[in-house]
Formats: sequence, C-alpha cells, structure tokens
Amino acid sequence: MNTHSFLLPALLAALACPGCDGLDEAGLPGHDDALDDEIESRLLVGATITWPKGKPIEVCWNIESPQTDAAKRDLVRIAIEQSWSRVAGVKFTGWDWCPTKGDQGSERISVHARPGRASASVGKGASNWIGLDLDAPALRATAIHEFGHSLGFYHEQADPRTPEWCKDNDGDLRANPAGSVPVAYWDATSIMNYCNAHWALGGLSRVDMIGARKYYGDGRYNVEGLDSVFTDVTGDGKADALVVNWDGVYMLTSNGSTFGGYRRITSGPFYGGMGTFFADINGDGRSDAIAVNVDGLAVLLSDGTNLTNFQYWTNGPFWGGRGTHFADINGDGMADAIAVNDDAVYVLESTGHSFTGYRALIPHPFYGDRETFFADVTGDGRADGVVINNGHVGVMTSNGTNLVNYGAWSGPFYGSKSTSIADVNGDGRDDLVAVNADNTYVLLSTGASFTSYHAAGTGPFYGDRGTWFADFTGDGKADGIAVGNSTLWTQISSGWSFGGVYAATNGPFYPLH
Repeated sequence: MNTHSFLLPALLAALACPGCDGLDEAGLPGHDDALDDEIESRLLVGATITWPKGKPIEVCWNIESPQTDAAKRDLVRIAIEQSWSRVAGVKFTGWDWCPTKGDQGSERISVHARPGRASASVGKGASNWIGLDLDAPALRATAIHEFGHSLGFYHEQADPRTPEWCKDNDGDLRANPAGSVPVAYWDATSIMNYCNAHWALGGLSRVDMIGARKYYGDGRYNVEGLDSVFTDVTGDGKADALVVNWDGVYMLTSNGSTFGGYRRITSGPFYGGMGTFFADINGDGRSDAIAVNVDGLAVLLSDGTNLTNFQYWTNGPFWGGRGTHFADINGDGMADAIAVNDDAVYVLESTGHSFTGYRALIPHPFYGDRETFFADVTGDGRADGVVINNGHVGVMTSNGTNLVNYGAWSGPFYGSKSTSIADVNGDGRDDLVAVNADNTYVLLSTGASFTSYHAAGTGPFYGDRGTWFADFTGDGKADGIAVGNSTLWTQISSGWSFGGVYAATNGPFYPLH
C-alpha cells in the first residue's frame, strides 16, 4: 500500500453516522454553508489534474505480469466496479493487456503484479501503475485502495489532523504533501487510511464516496440495495415506492391503484456505504431501513408514517463480499441479516432490537452465477436460499436454523432484462419472474419445485431505470412495476398473468444522484 507521489487533495475526512437524526444535507456534523463553499472551491482546483469527468479511464494489465492470472484480474475488475464506479461518475474500460512492457503512460492505469508489494503512483500526470500480488480477499481491499490512489487520493493517515494514536507507518507523509487539501474532518474508516480497523473488508466509507463524487461527478449511485425500492412501509399490505437520495429517503404511498403523497420520510440523509436495504426487522408488519456501513448495521424503524429512531443494531461490521440480504430465516416474522461470502453464508438473527448470534447459515459456498435470493419458496414462513445459475435454479430450504438439502428446482431460467422472485399468485410461496425483451415469463413454485413455465404478460414490460415485482394493490399477489424516465408503470397480477398496464404516477420517481 505504499504511495510514491502525492499530487491531489485528500478525500473528505471523518465518517459521519449515515442517517443520524439531525444531520445536515451533506451528512457531516457541524454543517457550515460558508465552509462547504470554501471546501467545494478548493477541491475543484485539484480536479484540474484528475482524470477528466465523464471520460472512461482505460485500464490495462502489464504484460510483464503473467502471474496475475485471469481469476485475479477478474476479481480486481469486479472490486473496482462495485466500489468507485458505483458511487461516482468514474468508469473504467479495457481491462486487457497493455500494448507495451512497463507501460506507464499518463493516459491509462497500468496494473502490474509485483511480488510482495502493492504500490500506486497517483494523478493523471504521473505513471499510473499499480502493483498487486495478493490473494483474495486481501486483493479486493488492496485493489480498491490502490485504485483510489490512481484516482488522486492519498493516504488519509497522512493528514496533519490524524490523531496521535494513528501513526503514519510510511514515516514521511505527515507533512501534508504539496498541493493536497486536508478537509475539515479526519476519516478513521476510509479505504485510504492504514488505521482503519476494517480496512481488509474493502468498504468505502461514506466520506470516501462524497470525496469521489466531488472529483468525478454524480454518476448513478448503484451501491447494492440503494436505488428504487417497492415495499410496505405503512403496514397496510400495499407496497409503497421509495427512493434513496443524498439528502434522505423519499416515498410515494400506494393507495392500491396509484402512488401519491410525495414526501421525505427521514429527517436527513440515510444510506450505507455497502448498501441500503428495506425489510421488516422488528416484526410489526412495516418495512424498516437498514444502512450497511463499514462499522456496522444502522437502522431506522418505520412508525407507519416515517423512518425514525436511528440506532446501530451491531457492534461491528457485517456484510457479504458476494451480497448482503435481509430475510426471515427462522420464521419469527423478523428479517435477519445474511452475508454471502466466497467460503460460506453467514447470518445474524434479529431479536427485534438488534442483530446477534453470528454463525454460518451454510458452511460452504452458496451463490449463483447470475443471482442469489433469499425468499420463502416452500410457503412455511421461512426464507430459503435460491441461486440462479446458467444451467439450473438451485434451492436450499430453511429448517428454521440452517439452510439444507440443496436441489435443482428447475432448468435454466433468467431474464435478459431482469430476474426477480416474488409471490405472483398469492399462494404464500415466492415464484420466479424473468423479464425479457419480448415478454414477462413466470415459474410458479409448488413448494417442492418451480413449474408451470409460461408467458405471463401481453408483451414487453420493463423500465429504462429498472423493473420490480411487489404487491402494489394489496391483494397478496405481486404486480409488475417498471420505473421509466417519465413515470412508474404498473401491470397488475391476476394470479396467472399480468395485465392492465397503466401509469401509476403523473411524473418521474427515481433516485436523483
């Protein structure tokens, strides 16, 4: 993680608790408009020597590094796409071999495997190469850190504001490198900070994300779980429409035929660096909000009208490298936290006021080539594991404690536009829905397999900004909801097919990132 030259400002510093009641729009304590204006202007000066906004950055693998095999290259690419590319308008392209040995051109990032050491020169005008010689999962965290350098961010522990307990182990960086701008707060949980206790988990802190956006623009903020959401926040049995924006969570309430009553349902920002999710975690029939952060799982509980009562439900980090989910594994009516990792699937069970009892839910790898879901496909009130693979759909059923008895429930089934799982016929069992360019297709669950494959729509139905399936009308059957650029379109489930397509809003409703 050694960094050789520092040309650009540091990221914004200290982690604020996302969603803490009373936080300002920027989500930082001690909000000061004049200070924010000063910070913004000083950061923009530095942006003149970053990579150009909106232009893809070419990445190549140095041909002197054959030891960096295809699996490692793919792991690095995915790590960067799931971190920097998801939080800001910075996109990477190429990912092939460099045209020449020792390629250190200023127009690309050249990735080089150097045994026993990882390093990166930073700034567009520097020799943009990175050395990586690690195995997963350390490779993931190191890649995100080193690409942070190549984007222009220096070590956070080099900030003069660093407390004495955090020593800069490079020894010569505490002097505030020329051209850098330390900004207001010190970030103990930054991926650029050696003193980050959770560094190896490879998560971007909230302020990492703010800093990346300062330099590279908004982009689409597509951190897993953070986008449009359709779930019942009010507790009336009908799925409401939610979007998570930088200043808060907004809602349109379903009346069974349209969405309306636009308003913000949080007092300020609420989102997680590793995803924002919605599920009923206390068993009152209303969906709550969970922010997955590098330091723990923060929640806002629904009171039927708003999301309030900010609290942390863990005393440490919990998320999965291959996905984080919230579903009721044990059948007590409260959604549990599920982390899917390369080696196993782990769970923290909800007590109604905390997540606790860390253990392996599945003591071996369990994830799909295309999708991984946790949903009740047997109808017993407990969430099962469902993986969508290229060749088949596999299921492990819940016995209330663990997921067991893996079996293939169908052949290949997935959509070119999206694949979802939801109870479309109202029998208490979740079904599979594949959205293709020509139509919407369904596999109904029998409780022991998926069967009755059929075209359930009347033609194409998908949104430019995504397609979801949730019970919009309150009749127990999941309906189709397509998020378009100008409106939310719905198609109502009859139990066997979808029909009655119409606009459920009189304007657009999607995240403004």
